[in-house]
Amino acid sequence: MTSHVNRSSSETLPLHYNWVMSRLFPDIHPKIEALQIELLRNVPPWRRLEMVWQLNAAVRTMMLSGLQARYPNDPPQLIFRRLADLLLGQELAARVYGPLEETENVS
Repeated sequence: MTSHVNRSSSETLPLHYNWVMSRLFPDIHPKIEALQIELLRNVPPWRRLEMVWQLNAAVRTMMLSGLQARYPNDPPQLIFRRLADLLLGQELAARVYGPLEETENVS
């Protein structure tokens, strides 16, 4: 059984479809969140892509920091190789960069 809700005369959606955006940040007042969403909707596409690139760079930096903390005695080349494992997966990273050569890590 397929049930639909009429949003307009030409558009129908299944009943289970949630066409009202749910809360993204439950710790922010709904009016402030609505303002943030409206501001983001008005950001030009080039700026949105720039924001995504900046977030990706921040995540990569955090990943590198975590690897350096976990393997403090590893040389930078090995840290970057470990990063490749995280970003590409072990199999693809091994195909691209060769096998991960473990060194003894004294923590």
